[in-house]
Amino acid sequence: MQWLRWLGCCSVVLLVGCKEVDPNSPEGKRSAVFKQMLSHSQTLRDYQRGERLFDSAEVAQHAQALAGLSGQAWQYYPPLPEDADVAQSARQAQFAGYAQQLEQAAQRLQQVTQELPAVNATFVEALQAVNAGCSGCHQEFRGY
Repeated sequence: MQWLRWLGCCSVVLLVGCKEVDPNSPEGKRSAVFKQMLSHSQTLRDYQRGERLFDSAEVAQHAQALAGLSGQAWQYYPPLPEDADVAQSARQAQFAGYAQQLEQAAQRLQQVTQELPAVNATFVEALQAVNAGCSGCHQEFRGY
């Protein structure tokens, strides 16, 4: 009888942890874009830290991909309802501000990496601005 109770608890825990997201849903598409952005930004951080041998063409390619992706995820968020109150409108405007900040930082990073001979302070600052755009939004809207 004890093992049935234990098996039931394990089943509940496993089912709660399995949240399938339809890849064609707005949430699934948004998640896919963010995962691609994370992959590119992690690769760029590896270059910054010296964990990868510097390749200017590859750095520029990752920066270009990141800049292209930075404006795509926002289209998969639901629009603000017409009957939204002032607080909801303010949060939406704040979110849009973070999105714009990230897009601008990613564009700047792309510009910096066009003719980058090696990791330098300008590259590090541009990459940190992208990371700050991500983390600022996460801290505000994901509840860390």
